[in-house]
Amino acid sequence: MKHTQTLNNIVLFDLDGTILQPDTQLLFCHWVLKQQPWRVVLVFIYLLLLPLGLIIKTAGLKRLFLIYLAGIKENELTKLVHGFCDHYIPNICYPTVLRRIQEHQLQGQTLILSSASPQWWVSVIGEKLGFNTSFGTEVQLVKGSLFPEIPQGNHKSERKIEVLNEYFIKQSLIEPNQDWQVAHAYSDSSADLPMLESAAQATLIHPSAKLQAYNQNHDKSWEQLFPKPHIKGVNLIIHTLLCLIGAGEGWDNDWKALLLDKIVPK
Repeated sequence: MKHTQTLNNIVLFDLDGTILQPDTQLLFCHWVLKQQPWRVVLVFIYLLLLPLGLIIKTAGLKRLFLIYLAGIKENELTKLVHGFCDHYIPNICYPTVLRRIQEHQLQGQTLILSSASPQWWVSVIGEKLGFNTSFGTEVQLVKGSLFPEIPQGNHKSERKIEVLNEYFIKQSLIEPNQDWQVAHAYSDSSADLPMLESAAQATLIHPSAKLQAYNQNHDKSWEQLFPKPHIKGVNLIIHTLLCLIGAGEGWDNDWKALLLDKIVPK
């Protein structure tokens, strides 16, 4: 029987849908289009190529979506990332989840942010929120190409566990090939089941129907939180479309009123 190393000081957090509702990939696209409106042409190219998404893996779909950054320079991208994070973080984060983050920090625990979104802004968001370490999908811009490269694959599901395992070994927290269990994990998605199962305690934030069913069918009794504000249904579809064309002023001001009160009455 393998010995399981208990890492009582480690707390894991997903990002999109967990700390904040909007998909940061979509929101960053909106931010870029607000600064450089001409890139909406590249978004339309993405929409034309979207049927390919039915036959390629998620990492390929992510490369396809990131076409809107084609030709961008590294220093230009860095400036956009920091402007994006300064504008939105922590303003659009769930206050309930921010309080949980602060509680864990006060307890002296090590917080790790683990997201499938590009490392470009995951690391910056993690720093702004006080995380000790942040992991996202490594994306590399390729000169002369419409699409970036994702050399390590999409940082999702089992890949998150692989990266954490490598990190824990590097930090001398575990031995190679040793099983481990962290103190707590937070997520909204069933894609994070490997991460949730790796924790002694788990908290689900606006869990998907599939994740709720798993929680119930496996008698997990995982905590479930439903913080507000939370946009869903038709409002969420409208928000997505507005993001893709760079419309509106942002999730944290006019869209809240526009989507929740005006377009679709409560």
